[in-house]
Amino acid sequence: MPTQTYSTGSVAPRERFEFWREALCLNFYGMTAEWDPASRTEDFDATLSATPVMDLSLVEFKASAHMCLRREREIAERPGNSMYLYLQTRGAAWFDTPDDRQPFVTPTRAMAIGFSERPMKTGPTNGERFDFQLVRIPLYRIAPLMGQRMVIRARALDDRTSMASLLRGYFDLLFREGPSMDAVAAEAAAQTFARLAAVAYGLAPAENEWVRDAVRDAKRQRVLAFVEHHLDEPDLSPARVSETLGMSVRQLHALFEPTGTSFTQQVRARRLERARMLALSCPGMKIADIAYSCGFESVGTFHRSFRQAYGVTPGEWRESLSASAPAAVQPLQNTLAPRPSR
Repeated sequence: MPTQTYSTGSVAPRERFEFWREALCLNFYGMTAEWDPASRTEDFDATLSATPVMDLSLVEFKASAHMCLRREREIAERPGNSMYLYLQTRGAAWFDTPDDRQPFVTPTRAMAIGFSERPMKTGPTNGERFDFQLVRIPLYRIAPLMGQRMVIRARALDDRTSMASLLRGYFDLLFREGPSMDAVAAEAAAQTFARLAAVAYGLAPAENEWVRDAVRDAKRQRVLAFVEHHLDEPDLSPARVSETLGMSVRQLHALFEPTGTSFTQQVRARRLERARMLALSCPGMKIADIAYSCGFESVGTFHRSFRQAYGVTPGEWRESLSASAPAAVQPLQNTLAPRPSR
């Protein structure tokens, strides 16, 4: 299913909030929107997009300041049967859940976790915009880890824990790459994220085998994200990366054992892929500049690695592209998958 996007942009200014309230919040999301009449202006604007990754729903919500409520009536009319992970993307928001804990606040980049079948109300603090991202997880994905505990009370996640850090990293991965994943990768990502959410909330012990697999996958993704951000730096050694990310070299290597590809091979493959894309998208860029911008210490090392991976030198590949029409480029790209390292 493609991304569903709703916006008040095409609605007359005086009708925008009512449109948002009825057509979007109530019908799509199962919530009621309220806006203080004293603060109403004609510049209310809001957008909501929902993207599926398997049966997870990735929701991005951007709106002028207002309050959202999910009451017993909405729960009865639009049951969700899901856990949700909430990430504040701008400003701060408050949450109030009747009969639970004291209200809590999520500052920018903070996360909260809750259950769709619990009444709650929320809104931005200090009249700021109401911008957040949210992932809805069907409850069946975490039910095996819950035992008899079928009620999840909303609460903020403690940013100081390593699990919250892993969960936020995987949350970002889902929004960044989830929509483009193939079915196998998307199912694995959905499963991993659901299990991380369960253990972050305290529903599952860390020694659970499913949890251990999810944590290992999330840690590996954290390493790959670090590599991606520092790919132009030659010193991406196991020692440097493991020290920066707070693990031993042995633990770093263990993260990649299930993939059949070592950490060093992963770094090499990403350097070469980026170099290949630069050679394709920047035909005027010198081969040496491509090599150094992708973290190779010398042009000679780049040439040898490129030939070993693709069977041709960077110059030979670029020459073959220069005489090709755009339609002929795609087959070339498909044939230039890196060869397995010997």
